[in-house]
Formats: sequence, C-alpha cells, structure tokens
Amino acid sequence: MSARAGSRAWRAWARLLARRPLAVVLTGSLCCALAGLYASHSLSLRTARIELTGRDLPFARRFLALEEEFGDLNRIVVAIRGVSRAETVALAEALAERVRAEPERFGGVFYRVGPEELGGQALLLLPQPELELAQGLAEGFCEGWAREGALAGLLGGWAEALEARLAAGGRGPEPGDALLFAQGEALLDDLGALAAGQEPPALQAPGAAWDQAGYLWTADEQTLILLVAFREAKAGLDPRAASVGALRRAVAELQAAHPGAWVGLTGKPVLEVDELATYERDSLRSSAVALVSVTLLLVCALRRLSGPLLIGFCLLLSVAATLGLAALWPGHLNLLAVVFVLVVIGLGVDFGIHLVGRFDEARLRSADPRAALEEALGCSGPAIAAGALTSAGAFFGALLTGFKGLREFGAVAGCGVLCALALSLSVLPALLLLLDRG
Repeated sequence: MSARAGSRAWRAWARLLARRPLAVVLTGSLCCALAGLYASHSLSLRTARIELTGRDLPFARRFLALEEEFGDLNRIVVAIRGVSRAETVALAEALAERVRAEPERFGGVFYRVGPEELGGQALLLLPQPELELAQGLAEGFCEGWAREGALAGLLGGWAEALEARLAAGGRGPEPGDALLFAQGEALLDDLGALAAGQEPPALQAPGAAWDQAGYLWTADEQTLILLVAFREAKAGLDPRAASVGALRRAVAELQAAHPGAWVGLTGKPVLEVDELATYERDSLRSSAVALVSVTLLLVCALRRLSGPLLIGFCLLLSVAATLGLAALWPGHLNLLAVVFVLVVIGLGVDFGIHLVGRFDEARLRSADPRAALEEALGCSGPAIAAGALTSAGAFFGALLTGFKGLREFGAVAGCGVLCALALSLSVLPALLLLLDRG
C-alpha cells in the first residue's frame, strides 16, 4: 500500500469516527469497563518465586510433588515474650485457643509437647551425655538390672563391682564411683518419671529447648515459639492473606490486654503476604503518580487542559482493557508483569501527544473539526501505528525466552501497547470531536 493510499485509509477512518463519535466513546468505555470488572474478579497477583521460573522445570516439579504429597510445610511462626514466664505461657495458651476456635482459617497450632504425649519415646529426646551415661550403666550393670530391677540392680551391680575390685587387690570406693552412682541414680529417676508419664527432664532441640512442661522456648529461654498452620481462602489476591490477617487481629487484641508483652509474626506465609501488600500498594501509588505527572506535563506543554485530560482518560481505559486481557491469559500477574501499567502510560501517552498536537495545529488554521481530524489521522496515524506495532513486537519477542516471568511480562506489556494504540486512534479522536463541537 502506497503512502497516499494509506493516508486515504486513515482519512476514511476519521470520517467514520466523525459520524458517530458518541457511540464510539460509549462503546469503547463500556468494553474497557467490563474488562476491568472481569479482571477485578478473575485476575490474581502471584508473588511466589516459582511463578517467575515456571512450574515445568525439573526442580520445580520435584518441589510441587513434595508439596502435593505432604502439603505446604511452611507455617506461621509466632514469637511471644511476656513480662514473666508465667505471662508468656498464659499468652501462648490464649492465642492457641483463638487459633483452635477458627478452624476455617487455621489448620492447627503446635507449641507444646506434653509429658503425657511422649510415652515410651521420651528416651529418644534425652541429651547425648545422659544417653551415653545410660549406655555405660547398662553395659556395666545389665545383669543386676535384669535380676533385681532398676534401682536395686544398680546398687547391686555397684556393690559387685567393688567386691570384684577388692578381691583383685584393688582399692576401695573412689570419688568417681560415688559420682557415677549419683549420676546413675538421677538418670534412673528421670527414666522413671518418663515411664510414669510425669514431667520429663529438659529436652534439647537445635536452637531451642523444651522445658519440663513441654513448651518450646528459644535458646535464651525468654521467648516462646508457636507454629500455626493456615488454610488458604478461595477469594482474594493472596489465599493466605485472610489467615494472616485473622492471626494479626488476635495478636493485637492479646497485646492490648497485656501492654508489657511482645508478640511477633514471621515465616514464609507472613513474608509473602506482606510482599504482596507492598507490591499492590506501591504499584498503585507509582501508577497514580506517573499518570498525574504525565498529565501535568502535558498541560504545561500543550497549554490547554482538555487535551491532556482526554489523553489521561484513554490511558486509564487502556490499563483496564489490558487487565481484562491478562485475566484471560495468563490469568495472573507476577512480580515483573505488575509494572506493565508504567509501560502503558509511558508509551501510550506518546500516541495521544502526536494526535492531539496535530489536531490542534490544524484547528489553528481555522479548519473544520472534521477536516482537522482527517488531517491529524492522515498525517500522524501511520507513524503512530508503526511506532506502537514495533514497540509491541519488541515486548512480544519475550515470548521466545525460557523465563516464564519474562514471557508473561512481554505478553501483558505488548497487549497494553496495542490497547493504548487502539484507544488512541478510536476513542481519543471521538472525544476530541465531541469536545470541539461543544
């Protein structure tokens, strides 16, 4: 198609828009509004790192298989520190009751291993020195234990060992023998308590310790740890946000009742929920700042108010239309694709600047609004379309990469540029005609 034929086609498009400008504006606005409404119900924002790398990679498939078999192994970690240990335990018990009272939000809470729950397995949690002592006692006095029982067998075995030593010409009892006997007696007391289901000795865990009541403390024995299992909600951008929010409300109520206490939340679910809130807040803020800044700069450059406002309105429609397309595919926004709004504003404003500038130039020569629009589209339309198509093609080139996050960003940004092009060449010219007629 020659340049003259192309110009005639754009002028014919301008005449078509001039016939029903109000219908064009209403139709375009309604379609974009419906697309934005659909996106508000269907589009999600995924901040997980696996959404960037993709779920089809070998290591990602192994991780997903593990999660499918065992569920999400991540838990919300709650750290509680009260004025005293008694207050800390009371806060933990109260928070655990709140968690159990909301089974639709939480799957359970773990913070204590009671003595009654250990049964015959408590010996496995004894510190290694005590286990080594028990092994030595068992090897030295196993016959006495089997014949006379635990404490009597220990005494009898110790007596037999002394008699054997004296018969061989050795010396009598030594200080180390008394110490060994005292340690063995204390160990037997601990084992007897465990067998009876009573309070066990202090049990050790990496970086933490269980006290005799079974509560899990940090190494400094000042902070009590709770692990809360969450349930994912079906609605909302993040399915874990409802559980994290409910737990934070419960924590706030407990802290209000105990001003001197400190309660903190952490863990992967909490961090990812906070990341999502940060992305959502900052993306909206940056997009609003970008749109307002661009509009103010256009007001200063074009020395008029209506044209920049119309351009800003079309950019809003472009964002809504792009969100609707993103809700169709890929169905969500990742950490990269969420910045597409800035791309649409930064590139889409150029299309409106060229069109409005050419239209104003024609109107300064006292041309009829319809004739001015034909001249503006005939002269600027081909250049605007070429620039938009090349920019969109560059973004669509990311579809050829193996990085899932970049592919989705390229698709969304490319669709955003095309939406901005379509609205700049349809709704914006119709708005210019309607405004100029008034």
